[in-house]
Amino acid sequence: QRERVAARPGLRQRVGADALRRERRQEACLEIAARPAEQGSDELVTLAQGSLTSLEHTTTGTALVVELEDGRRFLRLDGLETSSGPDLRVILTDRPLSDDWDVWDDGELVDLGPLKGNIGSSNYEIPPSVDLGDFVTAVIWCRRFSVGFGVAPLESPA
Repeated sequence: QRERVAARPGLRQRVGADALRRERRQEACLEIAARPAEQGSDELVTLAQGSLTSLEHTTTGTALVVELEDGRRFLRLDGLETSSGPDLRVILTDRPLSDDWDVWDDGELVDLGPLKGNIGSSNYEIPPSVDLGDFVTAVIWCRRFSVGFGVAPLESPA
C-alpha cells in the first residue's frame, strides 16, 4: 500500500487533507459541549462532567463526556491548563475522587491516549466497548512517574 501512495504523490496530500477536515468538523461539533445548554445542539449529549482539580501539578479546566448523534463518545478536556510532563496520558478510572497522586492506576482504567496539549481544549474518543458506568474519574496521568497531574469526577449533569 505504501508503494501505491508513492506512485500517486497527490493521494497522500488529499488523504491527509480529508482526515484534517474530518478532525476539524469533529472538533467543532464537540466544542458545542462547552457552551451553555441554550446554545447546545440536539446532535450532542453531555453524559457526565466535572471540574479538573490539581494533584501533583496545578491543573484547571473541565472534563466532559459527550455522545454524538452517531453514538460515538468522547472525553473532552475543555479549558485545560496544566504543566507539561513526560508521557502524560488521559485515562478513565474506577477509582473515586481522591487527593492521592499515585492511586490512579491501582484499579480498572482505560487509557484514551497521550495528552494532546497541556493548555487548551482537546477530545479523546472513548472505545465503544467501554461501559461508562464502570468509570467515575478522568485523570491526567504521568505514566513515567506514576502520578496524577489533575483529576475530575465524572458526574451526571444537573
